[in-house]
Amino acid sequence: MRRWGDMTKRVFTSALVRGVLSPGIAIALGIALALPASAAGPIRTVVYRYSVESQGFAGSVSTGQGGAVSEDGSIGTAGSTGTVRADVVEATTDGGLVVDVTQTVDRALRPMQTVRCAVYGATQDVVCDQNLTITSAERVLLAYFGRFFYDPSRVGADGRFQIEPKVIPANMTIENDYTVKKKAGDDVTLDVHRLERTGAYQSTTDGSIVYNAARSVPESIVLDMRAVRSGSQSDMNVHLTMLSDSMAPAGGQNSH
Repeated sequence: MRRWGDMTKRVFTSALVRGVLSPGIAIALGIALALPASAAGPIRTVVYRYSVESQGFAGSVSTGQGGAVSEDGSIGTAGSTGTVRADVVEATTDGGLVVDVTQTVDRALRPMQTVRCAVYGATQDVVCDQNLTITSAERVLLAYFGRFFYDPSRVGADGRFQIEPKVIPANMTIENDYTVKKKAGDDVTLDVHRLERTGAYQSTTDGSIVYNAARSVPESIVLDMRAVRSGSQSDMNVHLTMLSDSMAPAGGQNSH
């Protein structure tokens, strides 16, 4: 059986040595990841339909917090469809969520391995068990899944707000810009623009999110990501649409 305490000690000690995490956030995230799963099951389960299409180089240096991410060092074209389930295990006192995320690819015999992550919506920080592989669809979802991702109090008069992650590798700059384009009941439509830079690598992300402000959860995410590194280009398109939410009122499931 996996021992979460031992795992988080290795993950966060390594991150501190690399200078990625400050001691304060490392302690907070380490405690969150070390929490055992409740015997009563998750406190919330949200399921999404996803599709991912990618072309070009892989293995980018992106942190993967909603930016252009990939899982190996190959060059080519790939695509995947299926579902992603997010089980909220715990809501921590510092505003974080502990989430077990599981992806199931269409026509696969079984789901992929579940990965536990600590998610902070206010800063879009997502830290997962580095001994396991997290997919692009899972990373994109978790970037917008945390509590306080959308906070009306920080939206300016022009409808814009920015989010600055705390978990940033050395020598990388990240800009997250959002603009409120439409409000309809509890749903807020946001335009997304993200920029990452480090050395010869640069990635841009553009798209839209339909966010349910009452339930604090994205209902749909559509992102187009483009990364350039040393003259090579990589493109990725990620779509996620909510299928079910255990906290949705009866008859109030997402219809997007």
